[in-house]
Amino acid sequence: MVWNIVLLLYVVGTSLSSHPPNNRRQTECSDINITTSDTNQYTLLSDYGVTIDNSEDLRIEFKIKASHAIEVVLMSTNSIDDPLYKIILGGPGNTIIVMRAGKKGKVKGSYKNPLLSSNEFKTFIVTWKNSIVKVKNGNEKILIAWTDKGNPLRIVNVGIATSGITTGDWVIPCKAFHQNSCEENELTCADGNGCYEPGWKCDGHGDCSDASDEENCVRLPLDMYPSLYHLEIQPHIYNGKYKKFHFDGFVKIEMMCRQSTNKIVLHSNELDITVKSIVIRQMGSTEELIYPTLEYNTYYQLIILTSDVQLTAGETYTVEMSFKGKLTYDLVGPYLSSYRRQRDRTWVYQVATHFQATEARRAFPCFDEPAIKAKFRITLVRKNHMVSLSNTDVIRQEVRSNDWVADHYAETPMMSTYLLAFVICDFEQTADIVNGVTYRSWARKDVANHTQYALNLGVDIMNYYEDYLDVNLPLSKSDMVAVPDFGPEAMGNLGLILYKESSMLFDPEESSESDKQGVAMLVSHALSHQWFGNLVTAKWWSDVWLHEAFATYLEYTGPDHMYPDWNMMDDFVFDILHNGLKWDGMAVRRPVNKEVSFPGEIDGLFDDISYEKGPCIVRMMHFFLGEHTFKRGLQRFLKKYQYSTVTHDDLYNALEKQAKIDGKSKFVQDIKHIVDTWILQSNYPTVTITKEGDDLTLSQSRYIVDHENVDEDNSSPFEYKWVIPVTFTTNSNLRFDQTDKDITWMDRDGSDVVLSGVMSKALSSDWYIGNLMQYGYYRVNYPEENWYNLINQLKTDHTKFTKKIFSRQFRKCNNNTAESHTEKIAKKNIVGMACDNGDEECIEMAKSSFKQFMESQESNPIDVNLRDTVYCTGVRHGGKKEWEFVLRKIKSSSSPPERKVLFRALSCSKDSKLLQRYMKFTINSEEIRQGEFTKALLYLSKNKVGRSLALEYLTENSDVVDRLAKDGIKPDKIFPELIETFTSDHEVEGVKYLIIQHTSCSYL
Repeated sequence: MVWNIVLLLYVVGTSLSSHPPNNRRQTECSDINITTSDTNQYTLLSDYGVTIDNSEDLRIEFKIKASHAIEVVLMSTNSIDDPLYKIILGGPGNTIIVMRAGKKGKVKGSYKNPLLSSNEFKTFIVTWKNSIVKVKNGNEKILIAWTDKGNPLRIVNVGIATSGITTGDWVIPCKAFHQNSCEENELTCADGNGCYEPGWKCDGHGDCSDASDEENCVRLPLDMYPSLYHLEIQPHIYNGKYKKFHFDGFVKIEMMCRQSTNKIVLHSNELDITVKSIVIRQMGSTEELIYPTLEYNTYYQLIILTSDVQLTAGETYTVEMSFKGKLTYDLVGPYLSSYRRQRDRTWVYQVATHFQATEARRAFPCFDEPAIKAKFRITLVRKNHMVSLSNTDVIRQEVRSNDWVADHYAETPMMSTYLLAFVICDFEQTADIVNGVTYRSWARKDVANHTQYALNLGVDIMNYYEDYLDVNLPLSKSDMVAVPDFGPEAMGNLGLILYKESSMLFDPEESSESDKQGVAMLVSHALSHQWFGNLVTAKWWSDVWLHEAFATYLEYTGPDHMYPDWNMMDDFVFDILHNGLKWDGMAVRRPVNKEVSFPGEIDGLFDDISYEKGPCIVRMMHFFLGEHTFKRGLQRFLKKYQYSTVTHDDLYNALEKQAKIDGKSKFVQDIKHIVDTWILQSNYPTVTITKEGDDLTLSQSRYIVDHENVDEDNSSPFEYKWVIPVTFTTNSNLRFDQTDKDITWMDRDGSDVVLSGVMSKALSSDWYIGNLMQYGYYRVNYPEENWYNLINQLKTDHTKFTKKIFSRQFRKCNNNTAESHTEKIAKKNIVGMACDNGDEECIEMAKSSFKQFMESQESNPIDVNLRDTVYCTGVRHGGKKEWEFVLRKIKSSSSPPERKVLFRALSCSKDSKLLQRYMKFTINSEEIRQGEFTKALLYLSKNKVGRSLALEYLTENSDVVDRLAKDGIKPDKIFPELIETFTSDHEVEGVKYLIIQHTSCSYL
C-alpha cells in the first residue's frame, strides 16, 4: 500500500510583531510543488529558492494529511550531515514524535498519542529559538521540547522527506521562501504578490486583494454587530460512555449590518457545523433566503460565511446554523463534571461551563470578544430527572419526546459572551428570598446541607455591595453552584456563579476557621464581579485588571464589613501586598495593562499581576482619594457605564470628576497622571528617605532583585519613574493614623523632594518611617543606622530566632482556649509553624493526637483547626502504617474540607517510596478530583524529599502544564511556588528549563 501525503509547509525566519495594516507592497513569487517518494531521500528547500539566513530563530509550520511518517531536518550545513536536528512524526502505529540531535543521535523524547490522519489535515509547528527545539500542534500546544545545552546550531537549510512506504505531495507556499522580500515586521501575502503587517481585524476584504490573507487576522471585524442570540443546547450524557458524550446545538443571531459586506466572521472552536443548516435572512423581508459558503480558520478559531449577495448597511439580518460539539473533562467551554454517588458508588455526570476568556466559541458560533455585548435567549434540553440552570429564570418548560424537557430562559441583560453560563445536573437546592430576589445554592445531595453558610453570606454580601456601590443588579435570582470538577476557585457569571465544590462548601463539623474565612472571601470576590466585569466590562482583555483588581480588593472589604473582628485589611497586607511586591521585583515583568491578541496571551493576564498588583493599586487609590471620593467615584463610574464596556481612562474620568466636586488637591484631580505610571510600566519604586540635619529627603529608584536580567531595550513610557503618595512619621511625633491630606507627592520627573525642618525637634537617635500602614505599592529604604539593630539581630542566627519565637508562642496558645475567629486562626498558624520548625513539644502533641485519631472508632477527636498540622506531623514522623491510614481515610471520605487536609498529609512523608505512591495515586486514581492533581504538585514542592519528584514529573511530562491550566493554575502560579522552595542549583536550573519551555509565563 502507498500512503499519500499532502503537506503545506510554512517557514518563517524572523519573529513578528503586531501592527495595524499598511498599504500592500508588491512582490512577485509563486508556490512550489514537490513530490517525495519512499526512498528516504531528503529534498532540500534551498533547491527551490528558499533562503534561511544562518538562523537562530526559525519557525516551520505545516499541515499534513497522512497515516505513516514524515521527517523534518534542521540543518547547519547545506548537506544532510551532522550536526543537525532531526524530527520524525508518525512512524509505526502513527503514535510517536522523535527528536534527535544528529541523524542517529540519542532520542530526546517522544509523544505517545495519535498524530496523523488520512482523513483530515493536522497542523504542526517546529520552532528553533533560544537553543530550544519545540514541536507544537496547531493550537501552539507544546508536544515535545528539548534544549541544546552544548553548542546550539545556526540553521541554514531545511530538509524534508517521507520514510518507509510513504509517498508525499508537498505544497510550499510563496511566503515560505520569499520572506526576505518583506520587511522584518511584515508577512508575505497569501497570493505571493505583496507584503502586509499582521494583526489587523478580520475584515474579510483582504489587504492583499484576496480573502486568503484572513488566516493572519486577530480581531473580529465590526461590519456585522449582534443584538440577540437565540441558543439551544442539548447535551447527551446519559448512556454511561463518557468518551462519546457530546452536545447538539442551534443558534440564531440577530445582527445589524454596519458596513456593506458579503462576509460574516464568527468565532468557533472545535464545533462541527452542519453546512446545509446555515441560512442568512434579512429581517422583515420576503426575499429569498441566502445560503452562504462556510470556511474554517482553525488557527484563529474562526468561521467565515461568504454570501453571493451583498449585505446592506443599516439592515438587520439573522444567521442561523446547527452544530455539534464534544464534551470532555477539559474544564473549559461546555465540559463534563462527575461525582460518585455515595449510596451506590455509581458515577453521575453533569455539564458545566467555563467560558472566560475565549471559550464561549466552544459552545456555539459567536462574536467572542468582551466588547461585543448582546442579549441571550437560552433553551437547555435535558432528561426529565435532571435540572438545568442558566443566567436567568426559566419562563417556560416544554415536554419533548423520550423523556426530554426543554427549559426556556428569560432574556438576559446585555452581556459579553464569556459571561453566559449553564449547568445540567441532578443537584439539590437551598433557597432564600430577600427583597424580591431569589437566592439559591446548589450541590450534589451528599453535601447539599453544607451550602447554607455560603448562601447566607451571599445574601448579606449582595445587599452590602448594592448599598455601597448604589447600583442594583437587574436580576430576579442569583444561583451559586458547587461543581465537583471546576478549574478556577469560582467564576462570577451573571446570575449563575459557579464554584469549585471544595471551595464553596462549609461543614461546621469538619471545616476550620480558615475554611470559613476562605469561603467568605471567595463568595465576596465572585459576587463583586456582578458589578466589576458583568455590569461594566473592559473593552478588551488588556484592561482585565479593572475586573480582577477590584474583585480582589472587595473580597477583603466585604468580609471586613460583615465581620469587623476578623481584621481582613491586615490580612490584605500580608496575603496580597507582600506577595505582589515579592514577585513584581523581578526584572522581566509585564505591566498591569498589556496589549494582547491571541487566546494564550489573554489567558496569561489572569495572573498575580492582575490579582495582586492590581488590587494594591486600587487600595492605594482608595487611600489618596479618601473614602468619600473613592466610593462616590466608583458609583459614578458604574452608573455611567452600566451594560457597556470601558477602558481604564473611563475609570480615571469618573474618579477625577468626583475629586473635583469634592475639592481635592490639583494633584489628585489628575488621576491619569498618577495611575498610568503604575499600570503602563512594570515593577515598582523604592523610596529612599535620608536625614540631613533637620530635613528629610525623598528620592525614588526602580526596585529590581535580579539586575543581571534587566533588558535595556525594554523601555518604559515613564523611564521607570512613578507618581508616589508618601506618608511618614517619627518616634518623637508619632502619627500612624494619617489620611490623604497628609500625603507628600513625588512626581514622575524623578526629582528629589526635601521636607524641611521636619526633624528639628528630634534627637540624633530618633527614627523615622515611611509608607504608613503600607498603603503605597512601593518599598522604603533608609540609611544603615535606621536599620542596624534589626539587621544585626537577624544576622546573628535567624533560625534559632524564629524557632525560639514559635516555641514560646506555641506553649502560650496551647495552654489557652482560643475563642474568637482571629484567635483560632492565630493558634492554627502558630502550632503549624512550631511543628514545622521542629519544636519537640509541638511534635509530641501532634503525634499523640494522631495516634488517638487512628485508634478512634467513632468521632474524630482532633480540633478541626489543628487537623492540617496534626495529620501532616503524624505522617512526617510516622511510617507506612500512618501513611496508609490517611490513604484509606481519603478513599472513604466525601467531605471536601476533610479530604483537603488528608490529601496534603500524604505529601508530608519523608519516605521517597511513599511519595512516589502519592504521585501515582494522584495521577491514576479515579478517587482524585481534577484540582487535587495540581495540589499534589504544590504540596510535594514544599517537601524537601518530594520536590525533586515534582520537578522530575514536570520535566518528563511535556503536557503537564496544560493539565495544570485546566485545573485553573497558570504557569505563573505553579513555577513561582516551585522556585520558592527549591534551593540547589540543580533544582533551580530544572525550573528554569520548564519556564523557558512555557515562555508565555507573565512573571518572566
